[in-house]
Amino acid sequence: MWISCWSCGQDVWLETQKQCRHCDAPVHRCVDCEYYDAVGPLCTALNLDLDGDEAEQPTRLSLSFNCAEFRMTEEAAQRTGRAVLKSPPAGAAAPATAARPSAAPAKPATPAPTAAPAAAPGDFITIRREPPVKCPPLPLVIAHRGDSSSAPENTITAFKAALAAGAHAVEYDVHLTRDSHPVVIHDATVDRCTNGKGPVGSMTLAEVRELDAGSWFAGPFEGEQVPTLDEAIEALPGPTVQIIHLRDHENESDRCERAIAEAIDRHNCRKRVAITHHTRHGLQRLRELDPLLRLCWIPYGGQPGEEYVDDAYYLGCRVIQPRISEVDEHLVKYAHDKEMWVSVFWADELADMERMIGLGVDAIITNYPRRLKDTLKAFA
Repeated sequence: MWISCWSCGQDVWLETQKQCRHCDAPVHRCVDCEYYDAVGPLCTALNLDLDGDEAEQPTRLSLSFNCAEFRMTEEAAQRTGRAVLKSPPAGAAAPATAARPSAAPAKPATPAPTAAPAAAPGDFITIRREPPVKCPPLPLVIAHRGDSSSAPENTITAFKAALAAGAHAVEYDVHLTRDSHPVVIHDATVDRCTNGKGPVGSMTLAEVRELDAGSWFAGPFEGEQVPTLDEAIEALPGPTVQIIHLRDHENESDRCERAIAEAIDRHNCRKRVAITHHTRHGLQRLRELDPLLRLCWIPYGGQPGEEYVDDAYYLGCRVIQPRISEVDEHLVKYAHDKEMWVSVFWADELADMERMIGLGVDAIITNYPRRLKDTLKAFA
């Protein structure tokens, strides 16, 4: 899809990182824009910085995304001022990136659309499409970070509470420690949900394990530890589905994706695991590491209706995770017509749960799995 770089204003094909995955700062930079910091530091939470050399290097996927079935929606074309793109001829590459400008504007602006060169010959990525997912008669109950309404989120206790509440699946988040161990925690820092401070990525596994991840929620949970990914997988036996949200990412390294793929392989649980991620090239790395994984792309900030479904479909995904505010009858039908699964993020209030069930979504992520389970009884 085409976006406008917030730093240089150029139209570019496929962003590297639209939003900082740690602090949510807008860092919309084109993949070869040396002026990526024109709108502020890359990450205010972790004080990260990219040097000029890295900022100028486009990622492999951004240079080589190639899908013969791509169609730009009319809605996207109107928003970007472009004509609707047709699929490239067999063997041709989709557009890659726009040329880097000679100077950065003082204020981000959206110029008239410019032509983009094709990717380098022979450097194409073929997107593998996953097989269709059978839609359930009623939505599955996915416990968000475990039963996070009754226990500290992303802990083994919360996972056990979700199973006791009757959840069909459990969603949880993963970051990597400094010594490359995947641990289950939502934020990039340990500040909010433990008694420690600092980035997860700056700590060793041993240091993370010393933290108390329970007392912030309530006194009786004092002493809860941040689980490892291995412990989370072991705590959720089949047939419970696990939705692993990989929140870590490195632009030019597959260290994070490899840690996840290796853990899934160790436990031989790929048939009941789906991985959600925010970047296209992160998903592609996972697919290259294990072609049988179920993947779900979550665009930062959301995308309008059909455009999100189409982009996810062209990336080979069969599961989408739209925000509840974006879900209506048309989106559900549009996704189902492509044999895709609609997993809604998220519904906690009774009225929202009932509306999503009535629309025929396939799964509902919730912080209140027992409430959703009880609500479903009226529709059985």
